Amino acid sequence: NTVGAHEFAILLGWYVSEGSIDRSSGCISISQKKEKNFDEIQRVLSHFGKVQVKNNGKSGGKDFKLFNKGLMNWIIDNCYKGGSGFKYKTVPRWVANNSKSVIVEFLRAFRDGDGYIHNGRNYYVTSSVNLVDDLMELIYKTGKVGSYYKNSEAGSTFEIEGRIATRTE
Repeated sequence: NTVGAHEFAILLGWYVSEGSIDRSSGCISISQKKEKNFDEIQRVLSHFGKVQVKNNGKSGGKDFKLFNKGLMNWIIDNCYKGGSGFKYKTVPRWVANNSKSVIVEFLRAFRDGDGYIHNGRNYYVTSSVNLVDDLMELIYKTGKVGSYYKNSEAGSTFEIEGRIATRTE
């Protein structure tokens, strides 16, 4: 089963923005609250195997699970820099070194997961220092310019899916 570059970039955009892995089961999981994105997530994951979809009681959204150890290992090797967990996520070099159209698909999927459009402009949201630099590089490679700002300081708290978290950077 061959997957095109654009579809793989979409999967990676969703993973980097909303994904997590469970090494023990070989599971790649993407959580999403926005119903308008459910079909695309299921479609793109289904290129890599059978997708399990479960309601997420905490967020009111859905969790999409794919059991594919080969893909999970590729993600571990290419989507993290300097550690594991969300703050170490990075854009895979495969995306950054690809064509403009592949980069645009990655950015769109990332934005649909962790971002928004306001007054016709794309906004990308992350707490990963790695991702700030990577996203700026991708935006530049599409022929556009970007800027960024730090919304909150280290030590401040926020709520995510009913849990209180403390910013570390």
